Amino acid sequence: MKGAHIGFPMLEKIYAANLRRALKAEAEEEEEEVVQNYRDCTIRAFLLYLIGGTIFTNKSMQYVDVIFLTYLQDLSLVNTWNWGASGLAYLYNYLEKATKPRCGNHGGYNCMFQAWIYEHFTRFGGGGASPKYRHRDPICAKYLPMKGYKYPDEHMTTLDRMEVDEVTFRPYEDHRHIRPFEDICWYSGWIMCGSAMICPYLPECVLRQFGHVQSIPRHPDESAKTGLNRFTIGEAFANYMAENYKTDMFLPDCENHQNHVRMT
Repeated sequence: MKGAHIGFPMLEKIYAANLRRALKAEAEEEEEEVVQNYRDCTIRAFLLYLIGGTIFTNKSMQYVDVIFLTYLQDLSLVNTWNWGASGLAYLYNYLEKATKPRCGNHGGYNCMFQAWIYEHFTRFGGGGASPKYRHRDPICAKYLPMKGYKYPDEHMTTLDRMEVDEVTFRPYEDHRHIRPFEDICWYSGWIMCGSAMICPYLPECVLRQFGHVQSIPRHPDESAKTGLNRFTIGEAFANYMAENYKTDMFLPDCENHQNHVRMT
């Protein structure tokens, strides 16, 4: 596999091969344990392909890291992992990389960056609307990716000439009935994807985007204290979720809370 990742074409072949084995074993009425094993392998391959092409894309756009199989070992727990926070931490990690010179293409995140810019800054032209876009789709699917300015100073000139009424602070209001705002979004502190990607998440710094008056935010060290290990960070997130956020997806017992936090 040339490293701890697998290419999408090979992953697709693995998916198809396991699906054929599962159907064959089922038709030949083999033992339920054998059939279930093939089914589980088929589902894991499909889910790995799915998350590798959506929330965990990378700049190669050709492969997915196999570390994410860790979260697919027990398929009964897949819906209990905190995919939102882990995907956000993964996004922040690539945002940081995108700020470095000669960072190259960052795969699906480039489309996200462009869509975010088009929604907030009308001067950049809004790209081109995709004819396939439907209101139930994510906002980032609304625009067709386009080439921007060739040199950074051209972007700076455009930003310098921007007027205050050209900034849309709350572009997603008409989309809230499709993608409702969740209270967990108010959490301030560290979020994690696995144990390697740890990023500060500070929504209090962008209150105006949530329809509130922006006050002077606290120093980041007050919200995301430095020197914390991943277990303390996970515990802080779990406590906030337990105290402020209750849905059917996040089960109330302590054991499942630990599962959410491990991926957070």
